[in-house]
Amino acid sequence: MLTRNEKTGLVLAALLGLADIALLAALGGDSAEKPPVWIVALSVLVGLATLVLVAMAWRRPTWPIMVTIIGLRALSALGDLPGLTQDAVIATISAVHLAVSVICLVLLRRWFRRPTEAGRERTQAGAVG
Repeated sequence: MLTRNEKTGLVLAALLGLADIALLAALGGDSAEKPPVWIVALSVLVGLATLVLVAMAWRRPTWPIMVTIIGLRALSALGDLPGLTQDAVIATISAVHLAVSVICLVLLRRWFRRPTEAGRERTQAGAVG
């Protein structure tokens, strides 16, 4: 069962995934400062994977799904770091994306550690030694 914070984190992850996909529009402009195609392709792939995994996690959250979402969002956040050194507009967009990514990760922090298995706990608790 997801808590309210976790649901909020998943909604933010989905919105960040949509923002990653929206980077595809950067290839269509006439600007001289277009990102490399491979970066845009990676961003779109991360965004699509995030959206699919968020839909799966909303129905049945499991540790592997949630950890993958966390990893994808961390990877996307790392991609914002070079943007902080660009002109004011790009730096602002990168800073906002990075801040929302950190908030998302904080909301999903319960899933950072693998849950313990109930069977193993019972075995260790009942062990004589």
